[in-house]
Amino acid sequence: MDEKLIHLLEGFYNRIEDLSTKANLKYFEASISGLEKDYNESAELQLEISKIYADKDLFKQLKEIKDSNTITDTVRKRELELLYNDLAGNQFDEKLHKEIIDISTKIEKEFSTFRADYKGKKITDNEIDDILDTSTDSEELKNVWEESKRIGKIVSTDVINLVKLRNKGARELGFKNYHEMSLLLSEQNTETLDEVFDELDALINESFRELKDEIDTYLSKKHGIKKNELMPWHYED
Repeated sequence: MDEKLIHLLEGFYNRIEDLSTKANLKYFEASISGLEKDYNESAELQLEISKIYADKDLFKQLKEIKDSNTITDTVRKRELELLYNDLAGNQFDEKLHKEIIDISTKIEKEFSTFRADYKGKKITDNEIDDILDTSTDSEELKNVWEESKRIGKIVSTDVINLVKLRNKGARELGFKNYHEMSLLLSEQNTETLDEVFDELDALINESFRELKDEIDTYLSKKHGIKKNELMPWHYED
């Protein structure tokens, strides 16, 4: 089993290493250029990667080794566990993989190429930040802030569809939804996570309220308004 695992791992790394490098570079290039061509090529490479992670024969062999409980080397055993979990979350239909990748790529492209429209001019994220940081005109701040958030309306339908597709894939594998699957396959669970955040909330709540009041005091003076009149666009994003 040790030899079989080493052989499987080496084969996997040989298949994935070069492809992952190409996919990451193409995604970076697409995010910079914003070109449809680059995003399409990025999606194609991501699909090729997903096919490797969805390899049912590889997953079957890894499961056989894992279930045998014969791997004693701690590093190899950990490699097996991590790769098994990675593949376990990808064992659904290839057509569904393509749908998820295509819609994810579309959403990423929309975010990358979106520019807010202010006073008839397309402005960059840096220009938005400058206005939110320096302006004390509440109406201007509101208009710029709301325009910068318009991307939400543009991608909302696709984001909802992406959630549904991911949940569909997770349910095919026996999970309640994608969120649950992601947590369990990263060796976490919703109950423990909730407990951590509840504990964190209790620990920082008082400090947060003090700091929030300090921020509100500063911003109310900056904009010449009462604390209870502060709106999201006053908080410099």
